Amino acid sequence: VPVYYNPLLNIGNQYNNTYNHRNLSNAYGVIKLLPGLSFRSELGLDLTNQNEESYSNSFTQRNTGFPLGTGSNYFTRVENINTNNFFTYDKLIGSVHNLNVTAGMSYQQSKQNFSFVTGTDYPSDAYKKIASAAKITAGSSTETNFSFLSYFARANYKLSNKYLLGLSARIDGSSRFGADSRYGFFPAVSAGWVVSEEKFLQKQSLISFLKLRGSYGVTGNSEIGNFPQLGLFQGDAGYAALPGQRPTHLGNPDLKWETTNQMDLGIDFGLFNDRINGEIDIYQKKTDGLLLNVNVPATTGFSTITKNVGKLENKGFELSLNGTVINGSSFKWNMGVTLGINENKITDLQGQIIEGGLNSMSRAMEGQPLSTFFTVEYAGVDPANGNALWYKNAKNTDGTIDRSTTSSYTQAQRVVVGNALPKWIGGLTSNISFKGLEFSMLWN
Repeated sequence: VPVYYNPLLNIGNQYNNTYNHRNLSNAYGVIKLLPGLSFRSELGLDLTNQNEESYSNSFTQRNTGFPLGTGSNYFTRVENINTNNFFTYDKLIGSVHNLNVTAGMSYQQSKQNFSFVTGTDYPSDAYKKIASAAKITAGSSTETNFSFLSYFARANYKLSNKYLLGLSARIDGSSRFGADSRYGFFPAVSAGWVVSEEKFLQKQSLISFLKLRGSYGVTGNSEIGNFPQLGLFQGDAGYAALPGQRPTHLGNPDLKWETTNQMDLGIDFGLFNDRINGEIDIYQKKTDGLLLNVNVPATTGFSTITKNVGKLENKGFELSLNGTVINGSSFKWNMGVTLGINENKITDLQGQIIEGGLNSMSRAMEGQPLSTFFTVEYAGVDPANGNALWYKNAKNTDGTIDRSTTSSYTQAQRVVVGNALPKWIGGLTSNISFKGLEFSMLWN
């Protein structure tokens, strides 16, 4: 049998079918308790059942390596249940004071079941189900779940539609953290001033809208695996027909929320009756308790453990500018420009060095951005023979760095050669419409 892959053999002799059934259901009820005071209860269900079935008959032996056919069946079930229950108080006091207050709770529960089975060697190509396979070559089933419980309160106040103040607070609990650190407290405050509503800007045509705003708040991150706080075992260590189990994961009962303190200052503006409008923002984010997989000695039997390690800082500038170039009765042309600059730096890693990626080229280290490339430094090619060259970057006895080159990869020291984060990002959009026809362009 030829060893090279021939995709034409799969036509008519192989199928890969996916059957997906999804149910999205939502229900809510509202009770008006008092003038301006109401209670709302929401319940949502997202249920997914997905079955993936594949089969390759004997004619595909060249591609699959199985002369009597092979098949597989994968089943995934995901259940997501959400409920929100909250009070809302909305009151206009006099003609200039507006107060909106919300307080309540939310709960989310998610469970995922997964199972699969594979088989080979079918009696003939007429049989396509796993039940007819002479050899069941693999099979397994797993289940995982997580849940969130939150309590929240929010108040927004407006004075004469010019002065804005917002206060909020959340207490979020996640099953992914240790029992003593499961809940986190996340407050926020914001303020705004709609300057264009002031009398001193009423009698002019240049500025149609101007708003100054600022905010400060704390947010939490829990995007990790479902059981990193637990030491896990798996019952797949059977030997000599006897059942057995083995440890598969180092637990960390002290695991807690990763938190980010963020400050934002911004300006929203519109010029010439909003024909030109845009936003300017500056921000600073300080993240503490980074959730990272930290290297541990191989003598433990494991390679990493999930920990809250170190601090990270992001600060930057964002600009968004939109304008109407032509606004005719049948021809319209709108354009937009965006620009973002972000500086990222790990300020504290508690002495840890965390590596990953291809040949451990990606490293997290203090004083450097995330996703720093740490490897040997390429120096071009040797013009005499075309061999690749690298800078040695070894430290001399006097403390200087040896910048001579070598054609031996192992003689070059690994150093910081860059990072995966862009220095800036930008975009340009253009939308043209003419008598019902539209043309749009997006460039990033």
